[in-house]
Amino acid sequence: MNRVIHPFPRSLAPLPGESLPGFILRLAHRLSMSPLHIAQLADDRPHPSGAHVPRRLLLGLDPSAAAVFANMTKLSLAEAVELTLASWKKRYPPISTSLEERSSRSWNDSWLFVTPRHCPRCLGGDGSPLGQQLGGAWQKAWHLPVAFACLDHRLYLRHDCPKCHDSADEADLLIHRANDSVLHPAQCRRRATTPSPVKRITPACGARLDTTQSHSAKVRPTDKLLGFQEHLLSLLAPDRPPGEASRYFTDLRLVTALVSSSWPHARSLIDDGLAARVNRHFRTIHAAGNTSGERNRLLLAPPRNAAVCAALLHTSHMLLEAHDLRSTLADLINASSRNGISRNLWARQFSRWESSCSVRMERAAAPLTRTLGRTSGPHGLSGMFRSDYRPEHIPAFLEPQWFEEHFSHLKDVAPKILRRTAAIRLVRWVAGGSMDEAAEFLGISPSRMQLNPASDARRWARSRQGPAAFEDALHNLAEQLAANTAPIDYHYRRAILEDWHLSRGEWQGLINRLPPTPGPVQPVLDDRKRQDAAIFIWTRITQGEHLFAPRLIEAGKPERVQRAWANRRNTTWFQLTRPDPLPHYAELRRLLIEHADSLAQQIDADAPLPRAQEHLWPPPQSSPDPPPPRNPQIHATRWIRSYYDELDTWSYFELDNESWALRHVDLQGPTLQPVTAAALSEVLGIRDQRDQTAMADYEHKYGILAEGSLDGWQDTQSATEITAAEFERIWASAREALAPDGG
Repeated sequence: MNRVIHPFPRSLAPLPGESLPGFILRLAHRLSMSPLHIAQLADDRPHPSGAHVPRRLLLGLDPSAAAVFANMTKLSLAEAVELTLASWKKRYPPISTSLEERSSRSWNDSWLFVTPRHCPRCLGGDGSPLGQQLGGAWQKAWHLPVAFACLDHRLYLRHDCPKCHDSADEADLLIHRANDSVLHPAQCRRRATTPSPVKRITPACGARLDTTQSHSAKVRPTDKLLGFQEHLLSLLAPDRPPGEASRYFTDLRLVTALVSSSWPHARSLIDDGLAARVNRHFRTIHAAGNTSGERNRLLLAPPRNAAVCAALLHTSHMLLEAHDLRSTLADLINASSRNGISRNLWARQFSRWESSCSVRMERAAAPLTRTLGRTSGPHGLSGMFRSDYRPEHIPAFLEPQWFEEHFSHLKDVAPKILRRTAAIRLVRWVAGGSMDEAAEFLGISPSRMQLNPASDARRWARSRQGPAAFEDALHNLAEQLAANTAPIDYHYRRAILEDWHLSRGEWQGLINRLPPTPGPVQPVLDDRKRQDAAIFIWTRITQGEHLFAPRLIEAGKPERVQRAWANRRNTTWFQLTRPDPLPHYAELRRLLIEHADSLAQQIDADAPLPRAQEHLWPPPQSSPDPPPPRNPQIHATRWIRSYYDELDTWSYFELDNESWALRHVDLQGPTLQPVTAAALSEVLGIRDQRDQTAMADYEHKYGILAEGSLDGWQDTQSATEITAAEFERIWASAREALAPDGG
């Protein structure tokens, strides 16, 4: 900024706690010039709104502009900077985040008021000649929602003009009518509610905000609330640790959002004198005219009314002091859900402010916002919660005994989801990292995880006990793990078995011990069943899921054989694991368990395992021809649809008789935009060609076909059977939208 500007002939000494806009108003009135003229000295950036004072000046001054402003107003540089909120940026997080965004005209954190509240008696001045002429200070603390009362006058701050009540259709400006050099600093500068007799001129309201008539003292803050106000303001003082203040204000903000979205859950904590005002506030928010987006915005914003805001902040303060913060938050989250407020609303707030909240809040809230979430995507905490057990002691599919002892009472979600999710969470608690990283450590492929289990889990989290019950069970199991003096190294077991398979010799030795099966129909004991037997042994030793077991025998077969085996995979696994197996499978299972336990003892003792001498790749030439591949259309017996609320997606499936998807459609968002319309027959055709480029092109156009069985869909509340005609209509429409050229 290359300009020579001489200081004003007169200036003012800033009053204690005065804000930059307030100082500009008083100085402009003293010099009989417009506030805009003075404000432009504090801003060396060009801006399109030439008649407006940029709101970014409230946050802080650029160094060059600060020097010019200080010189013109005869202030020291420190005095000029102290007029802004920048001195509190390390204590009040909305200031620091807004400073990062202030290059944009759109920054607008609801926990910073552009137009402040005010105390009429403070604006009246101190009785000195200058105070009588210019009035008192507009305090910069009044721009913070946490300032709701004047400690000197023991009054609630006022948020509006007693005459015009602040015109709702006017923009929220730092200084209204910044070109007006006549209005007193304590006069309302908003638009008058009565029309002007002069066309094209809209007068200012002009009401005085510093008279006793402008403030009703019928409702005064109690001593308890005044003490709370003193505590809040003390956190802004330079002698208090900034980190302590920053963490507290973030915690207070997060809990206040929950108190608002769950209202009237915390009604009993508010004095009767204020409860009626708070009720009216929330009735207005939930009025029929508000959209869900507008409602959510208002719920997350602190009330402008100081008395209502004080009640909510103090309630949140009391809840923060609860002995069991996690249970307190869980109750509020569940109450919000009963109000029809999505859990994602608060989860997004926590995710945004997590870096500046307290460790206590982080440990209490993080599990509640991520309980039973998907394993895809690097979400979540990167730090460790515990260090009293090791991640290698966690099996990938929680031990059945652990599940029965700690999780069996959780009835509203599939046990397999609980067992898988609990294992991933336990690993993260001691190893840190993302859900994906924990899953990969356990040998779980995140890309193969189904979306519907996660959706079912979230649905369970909104019902009955909610996520707190799962968290309690998880903490109890963690304590048990920490006390275990002889844990099993499951990670080592998985590593040893990574390249192991059941040899033909071992398999022959096992089946030779099977009792004969009477009758002409004899059980099949081929390589396919040998592979399934190897998987059973692997799951027994590693306590992992069969879905993620190595399939070395299968991998050594031709593609058509692998497809044929895949068609029978779930059937054989069901027979081996069902509680009432057929005689042949009951005896085979007994032998496999015995063999698995023997191998586990050898692994734990570091004894070498017997290794097969056969070569799995390339496949032996004598392999019998498999049955011809099935026609995917022959076994299409069911059509279902399911809604996944976390993704706002309707999914439609055509299932075969083993509940595998033959065709799959996803319609996303309120407009039901097709994002997936994939068919198994097409996917298998491309896989046969081993053309990765073609597969990538197909998935880019038609999306990714759901892999894995949807067995058990009948037991979920989100899935409904539909007719073939309805599915065909949806399929045709989705394909047309994704490939209008028919390609």
